[in-house]
Amino acid sequence: MSIKLDNTKAYLKSYSERLIRLLKKSLDNKKITYTGAAKNSLRQNIVEDSLDAFGIEIVGKDYLKTIEEGGRPPKLPQVSDIATWLVQKPVDIYGRLTLRQIARKVTLKIRRVGIRQNMFIKPLVDRERGNLKLIAPFVKDLKVSIKDILKQQGLDVGNKTIKFK
Repeated sequence: MSIKLDNTKAYLKSYSERLIRLLKKSLDNKKITYTGAAKNSLRQNIVEDSLDAFGIEIVGKDYLKTIEEGGRPPKLPQVSDIATWLVQKPVDIYGRLTLRQIARKVTLKIRRVGIRQNMFIKPLVDRERGNLKLIAPFVKDLKVSIKDILKQQGLDVGNKTIKFK
């Protein structure tokens, strides 16, 4: 027995594309990221292993999870990367320290303490979850599949209408 999930899959794809657009808009915030690499890494993955594991995954750079949850990054940043980030980030730099010295201090602090939590993914997903309405597309897919299943079992439904209640 197999059930086709064409409409449901299309609906999930549309929903995940909307989530990605909204996440990319969030990532335009220079306080979260500055290069655009994180934003450009976002993509969707429709999971369809079985009816129990049907859904979507939004996939992106590993450090997005570190920004979201806080903690030590999987790969420590280079001083030059932090210096570039400091130039792009809206921060005031005072005192006699050079940009490289400040970048070195930030890099050492990230190594010791990690990155402060900056949740932007979970609130967006929680807010948008209310827009995910899968029942109608799933029922439509199920109706088509039932006709196919009946045919596979040797029951010819021809052009007769099957009513579902």
